[in-house]
Amino acid sequence: MTRFDAHRVFADAPKANDYIHNISLDEETLAQLRKARDAVRDVLRNAVPNWSTHIRKEALFEQRVALGTPPAVNRPKFRMQGSMAYDTLNQPARVPPQETDVDDGMFLPVSFFLNGGRLSPAVMSQGLFTLVEAALEPLCRQKKWTLDPSKASCVRVIIGDAAHVDVALYAVPDKDFQVLVEAAKTYNTDTYAADFAESVEIGEALYRKMPRDHIMLAHRTENWKPSDPRKLEDWFTDSVQKYGSQLRRVCRYLKAWRDEQWPSSRLSSISLMRCVVGAYSSVGKDVPPSRDDLALLRVAELLPEMLSKRIANPVVDGQFLDEGWRPEDRADYVARSRVLLGHLQAALSAPGGATELLRTLAIPFGRRLPQDINLVRDESPAAGVVTSAALVGLSSRAGAREAVQKQGGGRYA
Repeated sequence: MTRFDAHRVFADAPKANDYIHNISLDEETLAQLRKARDAVRDVLRNAVPNWSTHIRKEALFEQRVALGTPPAVNRPKFRMQGSMAYDTLNQPARVPPQETDVDDGMFLPVSFFLNGGRLSPAVMSQGLFTLVEAALEPLCRQKKWTLDPSKASCVRVIIGDAAHVDVALYAVPDKDFQVLVEAAKTYNTDTYAADFAESVEIGEALYRKMPRDHIMLAHRTENWKPSDPRKLEDWFTDSVQKYGSQLRRVCRYLKAWRDEQWPSSRLSSISLMRCVVGAYSSVGKDVPPSRDDLALLRVAELLPEMLSKRIANPVVDGQFLDEGWRPEDRADYVARSRVLLGHLQAALSAPGGATELLRTLAIPFGRRLPQDINLVRDESPAAGVVTSAALVGLSSRAGAREAVQKQGGGRYA
């Protein structure tokens, strides 16, 4: 049984003095990140069709293609992914080593050929990584950014000490990409198609029309892997529509909790999101949308058990989101999630009042949790009762007794 309503500590506080705003990036920082992302896009949009200025034919194309005339490589299109697309982006708690992660997807329309009975891009995945990084090197030197080649499934550009841009590289068959051009014509005849041809980012409506079976993700060591980035995005969007925007906020609270607990961790954002959605499927209907504190408590009650088991990928059968967790990692995540639950339970029933509540919550959630007792409401029955001692004080002031009578409908207290 909770004593306090601490919803406004987390969200909806006056003057945005709440946790959700304190963990959010300010508009200036967001603008700088978008500017960096757009600079990367501009370089790649011009470099990819002119690949021969950056890389040899034999390094980019499959051998059977490289021996002949290589196919034309068209300008790529882009689409935001990850936290920015899900609207779950947080400000890092510890800088360094933590960084803001801006995920982008580059979709390259390129010829495919049959390889072992299935379609495969004519471009080699390792060659595409080489091309992209060679094209970005001058930009990185100019901006004093750093290329990090350690990521197997993306190109990472480190921006200062607080952010990076990850670009995942996708290949789409020319004929499937042409579907988007034809779809564009149906919106506003040739004008829309021309806009699509010149646009950098794939619009929402056309993005949804991309064929689901022929999108391939480049991997540095595993060549090309079937991967549709829309599946996770659709899964999370559908979950938010089903359970409400509170679910998104709870995901952000847990991401912020993780960043406070570990400077770096294998506990990924998507694994936490999977746990939150799983918890809401059990208790979401019992949580008022105006009580983020209770929602967080209900999820925390289930979190230790969920982290103790395999975390299935919600959109890919047979894949798991806890790959690479060592037994000691899992034990640590479970132990700290139990500590989180204990702090939430203690805070919402704190005998020491609002001050104790806020101090207790600050232990798992850090210095960014506001310490304003006016954001806390006492919901205990005694909180709304005027005591006899208070009545004695009231009776000593002129008119006080009459005022109490009017408010109490003829009854004192």
